[in-house]
Amino acid sequence: MRVSEGDLELLKHLEEDIISVIPIGTAVQQYLILPVSFRYNDKIHSIPTLYVGDRLDEEVAGYLRHYHVKRSKAFSSTGEVAKIMRIFREFQAKHHVADDSVADEFLSLWQQSMKAANLKVERRNTCLAAVHAYFVWLEGNGYVRYRVQDRERGEYRNLPDHYRFPVNSEKITVGRNRQEKWVSPLKEPGATSSFGRRATPNAKQIERLKLRVEAHLRNAKRNSLLISWALETGARVSEILQVRRGDLPTEDEIGQHYANGTHQISVTVHRKNRGPSQLYVPLRLITRTLNYVLHDPERQAIVERNVKASRPASFVFLSEKGGALTPDSVTRICGCFFRAVGIKNANIHRLRARFITEIIEQCLDDLVENGQSVDLNSDWTETILVQAQKRMGHSHIRSLKPYLNEIKIRRLQIDGMIKARSPEERDGEILNLNSSLSVQLVEIDQLAKVGTRQEVAARLRQMADDIEAAAT
Repeated sequence: MRVSEGDLELLKHLEEDIISVIPIGTAVQQYLILPVSFRYNDKIHSIPTLYVGDRLDEEVAGYLRHYHVKRSKAFSSTGEVAKIMRIFREFQAKHHVADDSVADEFLSLWQQSMKAANLKVERRNTCLAAVHAYFVWLEGNGYVRYRVQDRERGEYRNLPDHYRFPVNSEKITVGRNRQEKWVSPLKEPGATSSFGRRATPNAKQIERLKLRVEAHLRNAKRNSLLISWALETGARVSEILQVRRGDLPTEDEIGQHYANGTHQISVTVHRKNRGPSQLYVPLRLITRTLNYVLHDPERQAIVERNVKASRPASFVFLSEKGGALTPDSVTRICGCFFRAVGIKNANIHRLRARFITEIIEQCLDDLVENGQSVDLNSDWTETILVQAQKRMGHSHIRSLKPYLNEIKIRRLQIDGMIKARSPEERDGEILNLNSSLSVQLVEIDQLAKVGTRQEVAARLRQMADDIEAAAT
């Protein structure tokens, strides 16, 4: 059966279009998209498929037949998948990676390569989805085994509970018929992603936000602390509002913590889907919070009103009525400040995302600095997610993967190695804002109220040393 002139024109377009996304200087085998015809159920079908030189790529050809016949896709749609598979096959050939060796780390490297070739995020996501669907098909037809998850774990025989599929999958439901399908979780945030639509404030924006909150005439210290707790602990607003006066150490205990070199203490909160769990709070933040509880006039006025009404004010962050603030109230209050400094599509909840991102960045930096091989062949992904999970108090590492995927795409280099952050990049991050001179002076002032003269003197000497070191 002959291919129509329209289909031949489409094949010519596919051949010309693909050239623009091959990285300059890449030496690969010759991959050609050519039409083939086959008979199925007494009907002749013609589809574009992939050749390596003069040899048919049997696996890709089998998938394209499935895509065209079983999924009832048009010639043009099948051609688009063939084009994507050509890009992927060329990348596999360049790195000498066969189908049975492909893992998420290799797919992330491919994403980075497409990004370097100036493909837009929507196109990169389309390519990733097509290749992941190809691997699901390979798994379902026995070409690979236990490579990619294509069904519930309980449906596998003798699969260990701790087994990690090299190509990860997550199940979604699509369409009016609520059809279930397995897709890649490596999809990048973009115009159609809720993860991407919610902005994560950067360091400069948060510095402006802090200044705006501190300049407000009403409840400035309380609101500034709420921002700091979200930013420096990564806690949800509902968790922050659980903290009670009795959870904080006394002034004497604070001084002892500084004398012992303690950097953080734990507070028990009820976390989402986990029950009681430990929230780790920097000692400097605990010091600021205790100073607020003991000395802030606005909070003292609320406490006195409630004492007279025989309603003890036990929470740290109080409403005007003396009870704990509600998450909705905090969202409304902080939303005004975010809008005032021009941070769009964000609120205090996104400071948690900023904290998560920095924690993962720091875990990655630690691995690189300790001489750990951090490339596509190392098992660093799981290590970082577990470390971040412990610090964040997440119930499962899956909720952290979107953040890690974004960082991997940003920091993976074409050679497959992870690029280390420069000192300038680290200094600009949120968790390092507390090292600024103004913040250090505020901390020392607070320490003078609850600590000893020796401790204050030691901090001042350290601050002077840092200034001298920076000037040389």
